[in-house]
Amino acid sequence: MECSICKDTIQLAHSLPCNDVFCYICIKRHLIIRSYCPLCFLSPLNSSDLINLEDIKENMLPDIKPSIKAKMNEPVLRKLLKMYHLSTTGDYNRMVWRLKEYFLIYSAEKLKDLPKSPTGIAKLVDTNEKLFFKKENEVDPMLLIKCFRKLKEKINERK
Repeated sequence: MECSICKDTIQLAHSLPCNDVFCYICIKRHLIIRSYCPLCFLSPLNSSDLINLEDIKENMLPDIKPSIKAKMNEPVLRKLLKMYHLSTTGDYNRMVWRLKEYFLIYSAEKLKDLPKSPTGIAKLVDTNEKLFFKKENEVDPMLLIKCFRKLKEKINERK
């Protein structure tokens, strides 16, 4: 079955009250931003409306309570980031994003038979941050070199 958000095979299937099914992490991210089903537009919805379609098994990750308050002070935020092995660099909003992303991935991992370790989750947050906040005009030098070589080859073929 394919998730209509990521267009990949559904992982950790969860449905909404309208019975539309998505990957847990995809629909959780969607509901953070929007309060309706991305397929049928049923609203209002929130994360508490998700229905787990897989057997939930006890695993090795303990329960943690997301402690993101509306506006926590920066030293408290940095302390939380350190506690979860996350980077404490960047502006306030970036640090809050990092912590929210950690809690989102952590909650998805808890549902898996073989969840990632908290350190593995922290590494995934770092990877996601690099992808989500990559500058659009940032160019990979190796990709540029490959494209340049292909262009030279095409020019030489036409001569």
